[in-house]
Amino acid sequence: MLAPKGGHIELITGTMYAGKTSELIRRLNRFRYANYKVMMFTLDGRFDKQTKSHDGISIKSYFIEPGDRRSPNSVRETIKQLNPDVVAFDEIQFLDPSYVPFFKELALEGKKVIVAGLEQDFRCGPFETTTLAFLEAEFVKKLNAVCSCGNLAIRNYRKIDSDKIELEGAEDIYEAKCRECYEKLK
Repeated sequence: MLAPKGGHIELITGTMYAGKTSELIRRLNRFRYANYKVMMFTLDGRFDKQTKSHDGISIKSYFIEPGDRRSPNSVRETIKQLNPDVVAFDEIQFLDPSYVPFFKELALEGKKVIVAGLEQDFRCGPFETTTLAFLEAEFVKKLNAVCSCGNLAIRNYRKIDSDKIELEGAEDIYEAKCRECYEKLK
């Protein structure tokens, strides 16, 4: 089945501090300026009803509760009620892989779906949902941060000792590192 005119999936990926959320917000604002109805979902509950990038830009958002990260059912209902033209999801690496067929479903309904997420964890392992979104996306944008040595960063280095994959934090816990610096620190 072909997607109705205009439906597609865009993936923005890369390391921490590469500007994924800023790029996601920039794209949503571009659609909003063109009078598209946009809707943003986030998993980050630190900022009340908004998604905020590390460089300080923000946009109104709908928070996906921890219990709803395993299934898109409640998100599906919210989208059905508000009927946006463009739907965005930030931090998709922490969503269940069952969200990827949902992204495809939205695209087949003619919606523009823009998703952003880390491609790998602090141990360099892939995030399954991001990887599956890569396979479904018509458009992929990979962003890099800059390591403190000046090289392009391709790794997420965790500065504290914890095996927990999902550990919320910013510069106090994580640094973007190039391959060489990451290996030296590991």
